Amino acid sequence: MRGTANTYLAECYIIIPISECAGLQIEQISSVHLLSRSISLSATSASIPHQGIPKLEAVARSVAPSWSPMAMGSGFFQDQADEDGLETRNEVFWTAMIDHISRDGFLNNPHRVLDVGCHRGGLLARIAKRWKPAEFIGIEPLEEARSCARFRLHTLARSIVLLHPDEWHRIPDRSVDLVVSHEVLFLLPDLDVFVGQVARVLSASGRAFVAAGCHAENPVWPSWRPHLEAMGHRTFNHEPIEFMAAAARHGLLPSVRPLREHGWATHDPTSGTFVFRTVGELLDHQFRQKLLFRLVRN
Repeated sequence: MRGTANTYLAECYIIIPISECAGLQIEQISSVHLLSRSISLSATSASIPHQGIPKLEAVARSVAPSWSPMAMGSGFFQDQADEDGLETRNEVFWTAMIDHISRDGFLNNPHRVLDVGCHRGGLLARIAKRWKPAEFIGIEPLEEARSCARFRLHTLARSIVLLHPDEWHRIPDRSVDLVVSHEVLFLLPDLDVFVGQVARVLSASGRAFVAAGCHAENPVWPSWRPHLEAMGHRTFNHEPIEFMAAAARHGLLPSVRPLREHGWATHDPTSGTFVFRTVGELLDHQFRQKLLFRLVRN
């Protein structure tokens, strides 16, 4: 699970070490102004248009999910190589998620896409290639990751807004066509709060796709969780069926399936913190325990 020193910040045409991202300056972006090249890192204050949809801002603020990995440190992993290699390790899972979303189909391509836990924008960049949405919203607690995502995504959509998890209230009600999230649930203390926000922002025909492998039913999770706690992360041991129940309580119809169906399971057992003891354990995680939930309006 060793990472690489560099990470792709724009598909196929630019490679930038993560150390260069912190100094980037990105301008405030709105849905009515195209990006210019000199930008301020206050882009999190960019406005998200309501498009005629009322926003219950005070209520939304009171139920914003709490989420604070490493007390808002500079990266999710303490080791920079692990941090830079995260996207490479996630590539196979992101590809599977996008394939499932594509097979599910849309009456119209999604106009506004929200990624909860967007990190450096890798999943959103891939979604841009597939559907070319006009607007991206990313929720991410790490400031350095948000800075990199701003730079990476600024040419890929008309509007890019990167928010801290405390800023859910800035997303208007029923305004998002596609919500995606990959491996965030284990960091959330209250699934009902998270699902409540997803239900609030999801449009009438919108869909949410949430991937999770770090959960109570996965046999490897008990061995991985102490490593995350030692890094300073507060983690939670959610049952997958609890997540589905939370969705139902908020008027969403939940479905679930394994995220991956086929392909190679690549793993170096001599390197990394999150290892597998047997090949059977590796295959069970990749093709059975790594779940994809779909949430639609009931």
